[in-house]
Amino acid sequence: MFYNIKNRLDCPIIRQILATAVYENSLATADSKIEEYRNRHNWSLYGWIENGKIVGVCGFKVRHDEQVKILHIAVTENARGRGIGKAMVNALLNLFCLPIKAETDDDAVGFYRKLGFETSKLNIHGVHRWACILGAPHIPKSIEGLEPSKVVISYMPKITKNQLWDFYFRNQICEAGYGKEAAVESLKNERDFAVAAFYEDYLVGFIRVCSCGDIKEACLELALQGDNLENNNGSLIEKDTYGIFKQMGLMLIDNLTKQGIDFVSMTIVENLEEPAFASIGMEHNKGYKVFVKDMRMYV
Repeated sequence: MFYNIKNRLDCPIIRQILATAVYENSLATADSKIEEYRNRHNWSLYGWIENGKIVGVCGFKVRHDEQVKILHIAVTENARGRGIGKAMVNALLNLFCLPIKAETDDDAVGFYRKLGFETSKLNIHGVHRWACILGAPHIPKSIEGLEPSKVVISYMPKITKNQLWDFYFRNQICEAGYGKEAAVESLKNERDFAVAAFYEDYLVGFIRVCSCGDIKEACLELALQGDNLENNNGSLIEKDTYGIFKQMGLMLIDNLTKQGIDFVSMTIVENLEEPAFASIGMEHNKGYKVFVKDMRMYV
């Protein structure tokens, strides 16, 4: 399985595997790269783990909504030839649904070609290299034939990881910047209350609130918001052309009241989302100032 191992940089096997992917297969160079992974917040290091042992590593960085760039990829000598390198590349595609880019030499370009990367020659200060590009898997940017009248709204719904991830990605919702596995972590929190809207098997709306009444997410399919949107981000409720968000919000508040929750709050974008939240009975709490510390990766 493919796991984040950046918190295990002192593990000797990581150093040994990484050394096979750096210049001159040097342990000293591997040490310097490990320090870079430690100090660069945008450098990620994942490992392929079998029976509790790290047998492969893949270092990369993500340019949000653009591409994933592989920095290093290598497999232990006794695990080569079993498709682990391919599995790590496929895992990156699954995590981010973005094109993958790599740069390599003559010895390794064949690996990328076998995986379907397009390759082109580079000449960097007289050194011959190869640029490798693999396109992202296709996720439709819109739902063909979406009929608002057939949207079904459900309290405490069953939502699959793929439904939530496709919804985030399709509607350019910020959580997609975390990659699939991190983006859908919220599904594991059984203490949250939620309302969702579905069109056939598609998730098209989602509101999630914690047990204290604080709304953590309020998202709506862009196609259900209407035309001429300012931001084209499904996590901003600019319009509610078909009243889907209003139906979701009223259903949620009604059920929260039955649970004994008598105070519901949401931090919204000023001069943009007021009409949508006013439609479900919420209003500006003028007696308070909201203080936040925003540490989200995608901000």
